[in-house]
Amino acid sequence: FVTLSQSVTGTLTQDVPTTINLASPGQNAVLSFSVATPQTLAMKVGSMNLLPAGSSVTVRVFNAANSQIATVASSTTASFTLPNLAAEITP
Repeated sequence: FVTLSQSVTGTLTQDVPTTINLASPGQNAVLSFSVATPQTLAMKVGSMNLLPAGSSVTVRVFNAANSQIATVASSTTASFTLPNLAAEITP
């Protein structure tokens, strides 16, 4: 018997930290954000509390055409730059 976890969903707002709680290993978060004009954004993933210690999280960012434009894996913090964004993005 296998119970699959629902993805955590939400919307990111520029310059506003967001807390995400994933209850099960392998659970996903699907968060969206949009930009009003073409711009470059920096994204930071931090303050992670992972069990067991040493586990990692993979963050993937997709553009509005559903093409992956960034990926990063980390067990502590990570940041990356998303250049020239012009439409809604789903990480």
